[in-house]
Amino acid sequence: MMRSYFDRRSGRMDGMVPCVRNTPAFQSQCASFYTDRSLAVALTEGDYDRVMAWRKHAIEYRVWQDCSQWFLEMVRRMQPIQQHSNAWITRLEEAVSAEFLRLRYPDAKMCPNCGCGPVFNEDCFDLQAHHNEISGDSRINNACPACKFFSEEWEDWSPWD
Repeated sequence: MMRSYFDRRSGRMDGMVPCVRNTPAFQSQCASFYTDRSLAVALTEGDYDRVMAWRKHAIEYRVWQDCSQWFLEMVRRMQPIQQHSNAWITRLEEAVSAEFLRLRYPDAKMCPNCGCGPVFNEDCFDLQAHHNEISGDSRINNACPACKFFSEEWEDWSPWD
């Protein structure tokens, strides 16, 4: 199992695999990282796939940290605005929440028919392949929850605005 690597300067995950000589045992003699090409040559296909999945997770986690920090800052800034009307505060909270979702899910889509969204694609871009598939106690439904629009292709859905 690969241990998580944190950027020592920022204390955040960066998704890169450091040189083995960049450890306390070697007194951090090397500050470089393995390239994707060198990892692909040195690792089995399965191990390489796990490293790439781990890197994707690390990058997504870092984006999530940035979004969360931004969101908390916006909430902090909103706290002294109590003298404004509830309707204005509600619109501001919705705008901040929507911006948080845009930052967290930059590839979110919406229904091209009714505008329902955001809709997220977690894994497969072939929506027909898993449509109506049973997973555990539930059935996968890749249609729009509002108007039931369905397309086999993820790209047929509109970018979420």
